[in-house]
Amino acid sequence: MKRCVLFMLFAIIISTMKVTVVFGEDYNRLVSPHMFSDVDGVKFKFNTQVEVDKYTNELKRVFNSFNNCGDIKVRSEKGIKNILLVGADKDEYNFSRSDTMMLMTVNSKKNTIKLTSIMRDTYVYIKGHGYEKINHSYAYGGIKLLKDTIQNNFKVKIDNYAIVDFEGFASIVEVFDGVEMEITDEEKEVIEKYYGEIDRTEDEGYNLNGEQALYYCRIRAIGQGSYGRVERQKKFLKQLLKQAQNIELTKIPKFITEVYKYTSTDMGLIDTVKIGVDFLQGAGNELEQYRIPLDDYSEGVMVSKQKGWVIKIDRRKTIEYLHEKIFE
Repeated sequence: MKRCVLFMLFAIIISTMKVTVVFGEDYNRLVSPHMFSDVDGVKFKFNTQVEVDKYTNELKRVFNSFNNCGDIKVRSEKGIKNILLVGADKDEYNFSRSDTMMLMTVNSKKNTIKLTSIMRDTYVYIKGHGYEKINHSYAYGGIKLLKDTIQNNFKVKIDNYAIVDFEGFASIVEVFDGVEMEITDEEKEVIEKYYGEIDRTEDEGYNLNGEQALYYCRIRAIGQGSYGRVERQKKFLKQLLKQAQNIELTKIPKFITEVYKYTSTDMGLIDTVKIGVDFLQGAGNELEQYRIPLDDYSEGVMVSKQKGWVIKIDRRKTIEYLHEKIFE
């Protein structure tokens, strides 16, 4: 027993300090020549190395499991559907990326809908590419790799997806004749700089047209950068959904046409309609919105010149938080 404890302590010290132990040919000379013969010395050397390797490998396995959250299984529950919403964009070279990512959780047991925004700069492991910003996974392998990346890193099963091309975002907004928003003077100034004067509403708010609304959701140059951008997207989406609940019946066919025109999804028509009905029947009245990473368990850092600024996270805390909010 004492021998096991000694070897365990030895292995911990080696793992912690990253010391490489080398047993040379004259190992038995390191101990008293009166204690071991040459044969016993070699035997002792071999047995010791085997024990050290055994406990070191076990410690590495445990530590890696903890750090990679390998002990946490991908979670799903009957009656709770998680739909990955992706706002996709293409640059001048027709290179597609996931500019916006949200998890829409539809709970048919409680008739609730929750939205969780995932920041695009979140630093995660992408299979086949190592650690990168999470939005790179869409560029590398499309929606399949993005789904796998989210499931593997956050341990939440993605049941379905819906990809909205930003090219059609403005057209969808125009169906509502714009979206009424309260915006800051700074936001107003930067929007009008590129997309013209914003119309005022009767209650002294603002009505953003399609292009203005799209730009509002993508602003990062002012305020809190990427963090402020996510908050604007949440604020905008909440208002858009509120207006959707009060949409005129005559506009519904055009709305459906525009949505399907610019949306790619693996959901069938029946499932899509059911979610829409649940929403209109009250599931969207108290829309709960969350965001990951959490401020208390993440840190923005410059990783390298190539990877740039990323948000490193405490994965375990993030997973625990996400599971609590989605499955409560």
